[in-house]
Amino acid sequence: MMGKDPAKDVGLRSNFSVKVHRSMCLELKSFVDRISQIYPAIESARPRCTSGVLNLCSLGFNMDKSELIIQHCATSSKLYLAITAKKILFAMRKNTKRLWIYV
Repeated sequence: MMGKDPAKDVGLRSNFSVKVHRSMCLELKSFVDRISQIYPAIESARPRCTSGVLNLCSLGFNMDKSELIIQHCATSSKLYLAITAKKILFAMRKNTKRLWIYV
């Protein structure tokens, strides 16, 4: 069950909180957490084909990008996030769809 502190809910340091787009941040963070648990096993399998290596690199890139989006939402002001809402929502949806492929 989720606590009352949104910063703890998304696994960020306690002095941060997700101020806007909370549900999307939580969904994106959930994908990142689930993939992070299996990523070392996938990486240690050392895919031998070119497409496997490219997909592994793509997965790592998209996970890093997703974590940056979550961090951005945690550290930006509510006003800034409200002004840039469409751009942030698009980025979250795009990365969620990209990560969904791997889950």
